[in-house]
Amino acid sequence: MISRWQTTRFLSNSAGKTRKNVDCAVYGCGLSASGALAIPKLVANSDDVTAGEARFPKRIAYFNTKSIKFISSGFGFSLFASKNRLYGAGINNRSVVS
Repeated sequence: MISRWQTTRFLSNSAGKTRKNVDCAVYGCGLSASGALAIPKLVANSDDVTAGEARFPKRIAYFNTKSIKFISSGFGFSLFASKNRLYGAGINNRSVVS
């Protein structure tokens, strides 16, 4: 259990940090060794791979401030669209992302 002192210390340390305004939250789960979920720690050729799949929904922090409106996925890749931008992640061996 966390003591009251530890909680107060954490809150006071985090209160001084500047944070970006979060427009929306994007979550993903499934196989991610190809990078399709845009979570660097889950990519197969990353040095610090923790797992090849996300068994439970994980928040994709990169998209917190991107105002994502639409999401689509295919075999090994995902597309994320805001009002005026398109983002892609994953395998690009057949130019599906670029």
